Amino acid sequence: MSNVCPVQSITLVRREGPTRECNRPVTITAWSDANFILRGWSDSVTAGYDKVDFAVKWGDSVQYQGRYDLVHWKDWLPDLAAHIRSTAYFYTGRRKPAHMTDERYLAHLRLMRTAMASHEQLLASCDLAVKTHPEPQFQIEP
Repeated sequence: MSNVCPVQSITLVRREGPTRECNRPVTITAWSDANFILRGWSDSVTAGYDKVDFAVKWGDSVQYQGRYDLVHWKDWLPDLAAHIRSTAYFYTGRRKPAHMTDERYLAHLRLMRTAMASHEQLLASCDLAVKTHPEPQFQIEP
């Protein structure tokens, strides 16, 4: 993983929670800064979770966006890179949810070939705050 592209920017937009913190984009350049902001916002999550939109950019062309479900830090410490890794591991055969059978997971992977390829590329070329990723445990025929 020595040739991974570093994070260029991370933009967070809180969509639920106190009005003073919502719909005001915050852009930073490090995973630790993103987690720091999320940790601060998590103080005001009282029940369930609050939605946070995020967009990450690496280099000139690779971008990834999604939603982070923010819970109070006493329940779960925020880690945006881990959230993205977990999603990528799911789509690349590295993390089968406990509720899915092997057959159902493989069928899902077959249906999601495009997502599988884009998440493989993300794992191979982008800084996701770890040195190595687990090997796929489930693979589908090309």
